[in-house]
Amino acid sequence: MTAPIKALQKKDIAEALGCSIRQVEIMIQNGTVLKPTHIGGMVRWHPDMFRKWFDDRFRNHDDEGAREVTEPKIQTEQRAKKSPRITMGQTTAVQRMLARQRKTLTFA
Repeated sequence: MTAPIKALQKKDIAEALGCSIRQVEIMIQNGTVLKPTHIGGMVRWHPDMFRKWFDDRFRNHDDEGAREVTEPKIQTEQRAKKSPRITMGQTTAVQRMLARQRKTLTFA
């Protein structure tokens, strides 16, 4: 009798790769990890298929799939953009909250 096959879940893949479950989800979207099988609402990998992908990926790694990590490009306009200034007569939410607290704490 053969042993039953236990399909791998996202947490198993994350553990094997040494990353978070969220990172596995991002890798699925980017196509950088073996494509999973969807069963109902579940995402699963066949253990043998994942092991083969894992071995191929790490034994034959030649930096082809490596990506250069760069700082995200931010528009100079966005960098220069400052928060709106509060002019006389305008109050912030914090100022209004503090005013309400003062009113409730004053004694007649």
